[in-house]
Amino acid sequence: MLATIAIIIISVFMLLFAINHFFGNKDLYEKTSHIPGPLAFPLIGSAYLFIGDISSTNILQKISKVVYTYASPCRFIVGINVSVLIHEPEHIKTVLLSSKTTEKHAIYDFGKVWIGNGLVTAPRDVWRVHRKLIQPAFVPKILHSFVAIFQKTSILLVNEWAGQVDGPEFEVYSYLIFTSFRNICESSLGMPVTTKTKPIEQYIEACERVFEMAALRPTKPWLHSDTIFNMTPKSKIFYEAVKYLKSFTMNVIEERRNYLKSESFGNEDEIEKKTFLDLMLEMADNGHFTDEEVREHSDTMITAGYDTVARVNCFTLLMLASHPDIQAERTRPSDPGHTRSIKPRGQIFRRAPGSTLNTKSPTFTGVTSVFHVDRGNSVGRYPLTHREQNISDKL
Repeated sequence: MLATIAIIIISVFMLLFAINHFFGNKDLYEKTSHIPGPLAFPLIGSAYLFIGDISSTNILQKISKVVYTYASPCRFIVGINVSVLIHEPEHIKTVLLSSKTTEKHAIYDFGKVWIGNGLVTAPRDVWRVHRKLIQPAFVPKILHSFVAIFQKTSILLVNEWAGQVDGPEFEVYSYLIFTSFRNICESSLGMPVTTKTKPIEQYIEACERVFEMAALRPTKPWLHSDTIFNMTPKSKIFYEAVKYLKSFTMNVIEERRNYLKSESFGNEDEIEKKTFLDLMLEMADNGHFTDEEVREHSDTMITAGYDTVARVNCFTLLMLASHPDIQAERTRPSDPGHTRSIKPRGQIFRRAPGSTLNTKSPTFTGVTSVFHVDRGNSVGRYPLTHREQNISDKL
């Protein structure tokens, strides 16, 4: 009985909030009314399109269908949120180059408990200041110095795959994720990774748990509220993973800070090739960043540097396996006069019959950007991407 009363009270409050927000957004509805899009009803918008299956896979497919049905741009309203979907390259270029589209959508708030105000999640005012401060870490001279690291880890990856030649199909994701992690740790944090130790395995596993939950919550409206989410069993797993990720990064930062102050550091090559973390710590010593901000940007760098690269590489290998003619073209020597002999080996990557991307690998249905318009007439952008969940959807 009490549970029924509680549900009724919560439902009434949610309805009142929706009605208030709807009329508060009335001006935005009218301003975007000339943009074509699926039929939208009061309060629910076009949410009826998702009836029957609210998994992230189905939601992405439905939104993709809207994108391919209507010309760019098109209006898409879900509940009380007004979004504009664009997929024409020129439209995307125009919006991305605008200084008015740097504000993040509220969906990024789900990751703030971990990476706080890192560049991916930071509000506009913080993003502008921090981006200018961090920019020197990405000058071409520094980036070019990483090539040797990438070459070294690529050779290690090829050697690891050598044992799989002429063997059965195998999962490439675990190899690629570790190689990408090696790259970002050594190039940006100054932390060479030679073997997959237990702490590193735990870090990667913790990242997966956080990513899965961050992808799940946007598809479950009742989990948008932190209060409700914190009452679910999965929230404990999420916060434990976040706690481990933060402690891992803080340990790396402290070790690097101590090394920079030690007598071991100081040779000409190290001073010339300062890592991203080195520059962050230098600016922290000058009062530009707090230790927590250094941690937030470092976690953002690790995440963006290894997870995204590994998934794109998975997708690239799938495409090469699906198009043997392109694969053959890409594996030919580009310079006929080169000194190193490359023996033809036929098709290096083959796609297993009936195979698809593993649930941990990326799934793409096109290049689309979503721009959310809020009541203050600011525009927040977020990419239309998809990540399969391994965790239970029964929340």
